[in-house]
Amino acid sequence: MRERWNTVVAVLEYILFLTFFFLINRYQLIASSMNFDEILSWELAFSSWRDLFVGVTHDTQQLLFYGILKLYAYIIPQNNDYWIRFPALIFGGATACLVFYYSRSRFSRLTVAASALFILSHPLLSIISTFCRPYSLLVFLMTVILYTARKIFFERTAKWTDEWIFIASAAALGFVHYLALPFLAALVMSLRIFGINIFKLFHSWQRTGLIILSQLTLAGFLVYQWQYRTNVLWIFEGEDEFLRSWISATGAVFILALVWIAPYLWMNKLKPRYEGFLLSVLLLLTVFFLVMNVAVFRYLSILIPATLLLFPFAIEKVIQFRSVVLFFLIAIFLSGPFRFSQTAALLPPTAADFPGVKKFLKSAKETGLLSPRSRVLCITYIVPSVAVLNYYSKMHWDQDICDFYAETASGIDINSFDQILVIKGVLKGSASDVSGWETLPQERLTLRHSEPVVELYEIREAN
Repeated sequence: MRERWNTVVAVLEYILFLTFFFLINRYQLIASSMNFDEILSWELAFSSWRDLFVGVTHDTQQLLFYGILKLYAYIIPQNNDYWIRFPALIFGGATACLVFYYSRSRFSRLTVAASALFILSHPLLSIISTFCRPYSLLVFLMTVILYTARKIFFERTAKWTDEWIFIASAAALGFVHYLALPFLAALVMSLRIFGINIFKLFHSWQRTGLIILSQLTLAGFLVYQWQYRTNVLWIFEGEDEFLRSWISATGAVFILALVWIAPYLWMNKLKPRYEGFLLSVLLLLTVFFLVMNVAVFRYLSILIPATLLLFPFAIEKVIQFRSVVLFFLIAIFLSGPFRFSQTAALLPPTAADFPGVKKFLKSAKETGLLSPRSRVLCITYIVPSVAVLNYYSKMHWDQDICDFYAETASGIDINSFDQILVIKGVLKGSASDVSGWETLPQERLTLRHSEPVVELYEIREAN
């Protein structure tokens, strides 16, 4: 009877935990809008399989997540930004649930409660769980790998299914994102630090498969690096300050961690302990970010699995009053600076206010400000706004509400249109700031709607 009651309590706890996780992130799905990167995912999901393959091979992503997204598009309840991001929320919830299961099965009730709170309040996990890109799937597979590594390499309680899950997850990881390479490298190196040879613990054909996988991933990563350096240099325009703040935080913690681990290395008495293994993975990935010239904040998501799994150990150390400061700092700071700064602060100052555009289009549909029967000229000097307007228009009207897009007002014949929609962006300017606006016949323009994001003008007929 008691065993049945414990099972009921456990099920209720998991349901309650996942409910909180869903409710916390559901608001983000409703209130926020998809950005330009997510619009590309939206487009790929509803394209043909051929276009999907071509689109992915020309991007810096891999195929697995988008293949799943494409299959999901066949059963999606509604074609809108809420449901298209739902798979990311599922993978994020699976990560959270696995870490919660791990904490609940090994630690005290107080530690489990603290770990659950940390998981639910982790800002970067929340971001990738509502972001329609491969990062939530990447983090889930990494968490599975680290979780099964405990049973295989440290506790030696693994069944054959655990080995298969470990190998399958490692194999799939290379087809999700090129960040699989530094993670797998950190994994293998960390096991070697503790005297564990990962390749000797599997049968020969499994070992060969892992070697081939790592080589293919390495080749893909080198190709990616070549493309990345030439095509994605915009990354460094708006996030320099963010990268400096992150390096200053992680650099300090990295030095503290070395002070803690150095005596064990010096005396060659580093025992194969799981928490030390997690810490090693975390530190090696930190080295990767410090050495490589990468400044995309979403890439820091590969720190999430080791951070979440290490956190219960940190709480235990706090309870035992041993290594309190060090472990607590490592668990908090290596998860990223997001609990101290908002993601919006990392955007370039000329970026479009995509949530504002989404809110305006919804309101325009409900109030009749915009209509498919009207000929609308959309002026925006921010290129990604075109994709956002296009897809959110289709979400509300099943067609693009803009009949023509322009970056300036120069050379525009307004006789061909009924309305002008100006996307102003975060700079909170006005239509008069648009290049060539003064060339338009101002006497024929009537401001019908204005807000920080957009201005809508009616065009009167010429006398």
